[in-house]
Amino acid sequence: MFYARARHVSTKPLAKVLGFPQQASAFDNRKAPSFSCVAAVCAIAGCLFSTSTAFAQATGACCAGGLCHPGMTESECVVDFGGWYFGDGSQCTLGGLDECGACCDVNTGQCREVTSDSFDCIGEAETFSWNQRCSEVNCGLGGACCAGGLCHPGMTESECVVDFGGWYFGDGSQCTLGGLDECGACCDVNTRDCREVTSDSFDCVGGADTFSWNQQCFQITCALPGAECGNNVREATEQCDGSDDTACAGRCRADCTCSGPPAQICGNNVRQGTEQCDGTDDAACPGLCRPDCRCPTAPMPTVSEWGMVILTLSLLVGFKLKFGRHPTPEAG
Repeated sequence: MFYARARHVSTKPLAKVLGFPQQASAFDNRKAPSFSCVAAVCAIAGCLFSTSTAFAQATGACCAGGLCHPGMTESECVVDFGGWYFGDGSQCTLGGLDECGACCDVNTGQCREVTSDSFDCIGEAETFSWNQRCSEVNCGLGGACCAGGLCHPGMTESECVVDFGGWYFGDGSQCTLGGLDECGACCDVNTRDCREVTSDSFDCVGGADTFSWNQQCFQITCALPGAECGNNVREATEQCDGSDDTACAGRCRADCTCSGPPAQICGNNVRQGTEQCDGTDDAACPGLCRPDCRCPTAPMPTVSEWGMVILTLSLLVGFKLKFGRHPTPEAG
């Protein structure tokens, strides 16, 4: 039985494969296919195999989130990354019809990530950054930068912080008075210390602090409350003010303080320094203050006063001569 089956297998299939006509037997009553049919089946199977293999291997450039990713299949790009597939064989190179990147509107400072620079980023105020995300570019709007007490408009954050060592107020911010944070000089009027600050509402809020917008410390004078130094009127706690320098004639400094010790001026009705008196300020010798601001010395005795002295001395001498020594106890 085994031998007969083996014999059948060894002769029949060869005729079928070669497509030769043969008579049906008890073992197989099916009609053998012709050679042309076998060839057609093989051709179709081969085409399908080669096509499926090619499709599985086809890759290209994929744009997702402003960045171009090379060597992806269309399925990976669209399904896995939610991107835009540029086609089989496409590359991530600058200069193509459709490029992937960030598109900025420099008028509004708004940015969006696009898949085509030639279709999605063509406005007059739009600029394209190839293969970049919006987080990686600055749309050129700029803002206000505070550095050294002065506000500089239209700077990027990098220019402000890196180049100037300043404080960036944010995209679109302006150098105008009245904002939450203003740039300028802050004075402590009690100590007259000045410092340059980036925020009047946070850095200059002390009870004695005064703020000068968009100013540097060397440009201002930290004056005391109620006093205006330089108006030739001594006010508040000023020691002097220009020509109003009674306390230190000719020695009033620019900050309205006297230089050196107070001067002594005879004749101003104010006793100063080593003066014993000065005009009406004559408590030491009322009504007797001399023009040199000194009180008169003790006066010499008059003739009558000398007579009284002589008479007193004569009486004392006469008493001595008349009575001699004091009496002593007698002996015995």
